[in-house]
Amino acid sequence: METVDLHNGLVVPWYTTKILEDIGLVDTYRALNPDPVHYPGITWHTKGKNDDHRIDYIFYKGSNLEAIKSETCKVFFGDPFFINGKTFNYPSDHGFVVTTFEIK
Repeated sequence: METVDLHNGLVVPWYTTKILEDIGLVDTYRALNPDPVHYPGITWHTKGKNDDHRIDYIFYKGSNLEAIKSETCKVFFGDPFFINGKTFNYPSDHGFVVTTFEIK
């Protein structure tokens, strides 16, 4: 509800993510970044337009696993992307979520 003003007054209960939460899975990004205004988790955007969306998630469940860090990366299709010492043209139309877990 905190972001309703950012989304033209709309609140959409996405069915798929609601089902995952209902069965006890945890959205790693939102659990570790609970403020959706300051940490929206945007992974999809149309270049040159105000069209931000959070469409990528990592969910988990289990007492032997703990998410300790989660971040998103918004990258555009075909743009140069640098990771692990290499640069390549990004192959997707949306970014990604990276979550670090601790195994207990």
